[in-house]
Amino acid sequence: MKWANHPAGEARDVWSPPVAARTLTILVAGGAFRVDVGEESVVLRETGDYLLFGPELAHRWQALGAATMLTVRWSSAAAR
Repeated sequence: MKWANHPAGEARDVWSPPVAARTLTILVAGGAFRVDVGEESVVLRETGDYLLFGPELAHRWQALGAATMLTVRWSSAAAR
């Protein structure tokens, strides 16, 4: 589990390596937050917006506004 406060403009420009876990990321407070997963790009705009994606998917992100995020990862049965 990871709780993070990201200032506007902060980004992970480099693709993260795929991991053998499912990921849930939730916009807890603040501005918009973009997550690129594979070929798709999702923007979380309102408190409570979330993104769930499966194992073995690389991702990157950018805080479009100052944002507080909660990310949870757990083992996937498919990865065992």
